[in-house]
Amino acid sequence: GGGAARSVPIYELAYGLALCPAPWGRTRVLLVGDRFTVLNRSAKLLLQVKQSGDKDEQALTLEPGQAQPWHWRATDLAELLAFRFLSPADLKRLAEARTAQADAAAASESDDDLAPDPRALALACPWQWSGGVDCTQIGTFSASVRRRGGGPYRTARVHVSSVAIEGKADDKEEEEEEEE
Repeated sequence: GGGAARSVPIYELAYGLALCPAPWGRTRVLLVGDRFTVLNRSAKLLLQVKQSGDKDEQALTLEPGQAQPWHWRATDLAELLAFRFLSPADLKRLAEARTAQADAAAASESDDDLAPDPRALALACPWQWSGGVDCTQIGTFSASVRRRGGGPYRTARVHVSSVAIEGKADDKEEEEEEEE
């Protein structure tokens, strides 16, 4: 693509319809939710995800068991998801590297030094990014994430599924009735 990357997310939404309970049984409610949700099913590793080809700073970090909505950040990049694993120690090392670069840039009077050095940040994380995952292809498959400088790699099971957006129009009322 020839254009500059967008700095705001591209929101893709999904929708569903639900019938209201009596006495409004013929009324329908439109339910709207995020099209994509990323879930980290790891027991102990953090998961970072980003749009394949985007800057590392745009990555979303998920704790084990955490789910977050996913929205594409750049119109000039393919809509593919890249991921990598981080231990809590890796995340701390990455944060320290970013802080050190920010401090060095603040101390420098030259505008040339303000851009973070991506190589230094990359070295703070021992794992490379995976190849791009197409979130629109339903199924389960394996993807490998390699360690920087060789060595062992991790294989992740990636599961892409379609989830119906469901709900009741009177969820709040039911909660209130249960409290009485």
